[in-house]
Amino acid sequence: MMRDAEVARSRAEAVQVRAVARFAALSEEPRGVAAEVALTLATTEHRAQRMVAHAQALTSRLPATLVALDAGTIDAYKASKVVDATNPLSDEQAAAVDAAMVGRLDGRNPSSIRRAAVRQVVAVDPDGHAERARKRRLERSVQLVHQDDAMSTLIADLPAETATA
Repeated sequence: MMRDAEVARSRAEAVQVRAVARFAALSEEPRGVAAEVALTLATTEHRAQRMVAHAQALTSRLPATLVALDAGTIDAYKASKVVDATNPLSDEQAAAVDAAMVGRLDGRNPSSIRRAAVRQVVAVDPDGHAERARKRRLERSVQLVHQDDAMSTLIADLPAETATA
């Protein structure tokens, strides 16, 4: 029953993805799409912006991932891992990653899907990946955020080898 419910939820999410993408395509005022989606779904405008961007990516750049969502193989959160990994790619490169991910989604958790998608991004766009990594290294940072109850959170955005060490 749990698996059947999960498949039904994923299929409903696919319907919503197509509806959001269709609404965005028909809108005469693209800047207001997220506000309308937020109002309709009683969510934040930030979340609605992400929903619109993901819906547009799935319906235009990642058709195989959308098919997996529609089949109930993955849910919207898992699909977002492929969307996010392919964001910096051209449409052709994203399509190549999408095609390579077919058969690599079923039964995997979100982190595993993200890692597989990133591996495909590196394979499809090695030079672009290297350049993005170089830029990210320049953006490294460490933050100390003071929290309630005499606690603080240390946030470090570091190169992988530094963080691992």
